[in-house]
Amino acid sequence: MKRILGLLLLFLLLGGALLSLAYTKEENEVEEEMTIDEPLHYISHIQQAAQDHGIDPFVLAAVARVESSWQEDAESHMGARGLMQIMPETGQYLARLRGMELSPQNLYDSRVSLDYGAYYLKYLQEKFNNWNLVFAAYNAGPGQVEQWLAEQRISEGGDMTSIPFEETRNYVEKVNYYLNYYKEMYQTFPTQID
Repeated sequence: MKRILGLLLLFLLLGGALLSLAYTKEENEVEEEMTIDEPLHYISHIQQAAQDHGIDPFVLAAVARVESSWQEDAESHMGARGLMQIMPETGQYLARLRGMELSPQNLYDSRVSLDYGAYYLKYLQEKFNNWNLVFAAYNAGPGQVEQWLAEQRISEGGDMTSIPFEETRNYVEKVNYYLNYYKEMYQTFPTQID
């Protein structure tokens, strides 16, 4: 009888050890899954610009990621500049709305680019009151989105049912992907200083 109890105790101990190893492995796998492959950059600049203009910092971060892949000196083939890829003409228009002056060269400065990008996103949000329309307008221009909204075949009740331009459709999907990704990974916007 003692031998049976001894074997039973041995099996219980071995079983517990195996369960412990399996649990530790699952914990490590979860930690690996939660690795942030696309980290945020310019955190303090994003926080400041988002706060100044009353928008979600995750929205600003997602747009910056899609626009420039965090490259402060990015310039598109069309001439859009900086983290937020603002066209010089758009930047100067926004500066006039704000009662300011802007040198197009300053759009390469991360603080300036994020500030103007946040201002423009807020401007578009007030105009369209729908983030997908805002993202489409940021990419294709507000005039283009207004034209699409006027076309009954692609809009219904003030909302677009489809985006005719493939580039803009893909852009909106990418911004939403990064917006959701960053919100899931970080939960709340980080407070670290750059």
